Amino acid sequence: MKQKIVTLGGGTGSLMILTGLRDYAQAEVATILAMADDGGSTGRMREEYNMPSFGGDFRDALVGLAENEELARVFMHRFEHGSDLKGHSVGNIILLGLFEATKGDIPEALKIAHKILRVRGEVYPSTTESIKLGCEYDDGTVLESQHEIDNLPLMNGRKVVRAYLKPSPKAYDQALDVLRNADKIVLGPGDIYSNIVANLLVEGIADAIAESNAQVVYVCNLMTKFNQTHGWRASDFVHEVQNYLKSPIDYVIVNDSDLPEDINKKYEEEKWEMVNDDLGDDSGYKVIRDKLWLEGQEFKRVSSDVVPRSFIRHDPARIAEHIIHIPI
Repeated sequence: MKQKIVTLGGGTGSLMILTGLRDYAQAEVATILAMADDGGSTGRMREEYNMPSFGGDFRDALVGLAENEELARVFMHRFEHGSDLKGHSVGNIILLGLFEATKGDIPEALKIAHKILRVRGEVYPSTTESIKLGCEYDDGTVLESQHEIDNLPLMNGRKVVRAYLKPSPKAYDQALDVLRNADKIVLGPGDIYSNIVANLLVEGIADAIAESNAQVVYVCNLMTKFNQTHGWRASDFVHEVQNYLKSPIDYVIVNDSDLPEDINKKYEEEKWEMVNDDLGDDSGYKVIRDKLWLEGQEFKRVSSDVVPRSFIRHDPARIAEHIIHIPI
């Protein structure tokens, strides 16, 4: 029986989940992406061309669902030379071209990208408006930039107490439709404010999830992130996602396997720590535990990429298998 599965997020977390789900013929996959990215290649495009955040997250999602794998690999190539191209990926440049060719019509640009990559599924923006993510911290500091919220090292461990979007955007109608008709809605993994909350704050998104009959699944992060989730355990992640939802989470998928010591040491330099599983079995949701990190593949950081990336990633096949076997 076909399953309508909708993922909600962005970044490499979505890439890994979609890569796994692509292999299941019974899965009709759609993904809804946050629109607040203003860092790295996407941020440069956004500033120079006065456009919404139509870049890296969309490239990753399209690649994750692409059947044209050779072209997908080219999409992910990041230029390391040239004053104008350095730091940009091929996929982002192509998306910029499609954005201009369609006179800023993101849904139309995505239709063309779907055909180019032979995408097995659908990729939607949560909104087509140009927005910024804001966070207020426990000392009263306010940041209104996703890139700074994710990567600013000078915050010295302050905690986020409230996230918001500026201006407050309305959801893209087709995104709402696929959420209302979904069998399963998968949140995460990924930066909790940039990729998950930035979607849930769009007017209509949380309501559409609440109106659906879908099983709501949260895939917990592997690592904490300094200045955002440092010191958090798995229950903290679940609690914060639940704060921005208008309906309960039904399933939580969480890692229960330690990382190799050499990987842990690399993360220590950035004050990232492995998320500790402290979830109880009487919390109102079902907990699925497994080794969720992809063994034998340490992801290298490209020197031209100004955004810090994880050294490890979620295992696409293993997580997709758990998602597929959740009963409808």
